[in-house]
Amino acid sequence: MGVRSIADDADLHGMWIDSMKEAAQRSTRYQDFLRAGSTPTGRLARGAFDDVRDRFLRRVADSGRRFPGYSFDRIHHWNWPIGRYAGDALNPAKDGS
Repeated sequence: MGVRSIADDADLHGMWIDSMKEAAQRSTRYQDFLRAGSTPTGRLARGAFDDVRDRFLRRVADSGRRFPGYSFDRIHHWNWPIGRYAGDALNPAKDGS
């Protein structure tokens, strides 16, 4: 299908994990739901995922590197539907590897 996973490249994968960890350290409404033992809504999970994606894209840009075969126009988390598993948006165990 011509789609490559961020997890296929060790540097990109590391940038993604670092972005997840950084986002998870922030106090957010998403985190408040998790701390309270509640499941965040799909909308909150989408916001958390978008935050991770934006941090990741900044890391890629700041690295100054090119990653042939990768397009960062659209990043999708393939291994779980965000609306169904909204509590996993910042879970490094669900990183796709």
